Amino acid sequence: MGAHNSGGHCDALRRELLRLEAEPGTQEQCREIRHELENCCPDCADTVAADELFKRMLSRSCNERAPEQLRRKVDQWFQETCYSSRTVIEQDADGTRIMHQQSRSTRYRTD
Repeated sequence: MGAHNSGGHCDALRRELLRLEAEPGTQEQCREIRHELENCCPDCADTVAADELFKRMLSRSCNERAPEQLRRKVDQWFQETCYSSRTVIEQDADGTRIMHQQSRSTRYRTD
């Protein structure tokens, strides 16, 4: 591995890599920059490895579906929290704004 370039070269490469990753058709350029960073110094190599691991985990997580039991609990919580009361803001005679919770006797669903 080479010596770390403390002149900001590595930071500029990382910024360029982030920019290119958001654009289609730049895979080869991204590979070249990753290779340069991986061979710069141990810190840069670790950063590239951590970034790649994070992206793989994020990608996998975005494609997973939450377990049905968890989905039911979240739905129940949402229904109880969002549909059992509402915030009402009123203004009294002297112009003071009053905010309070008002319970609803029925639940509203938007199917």
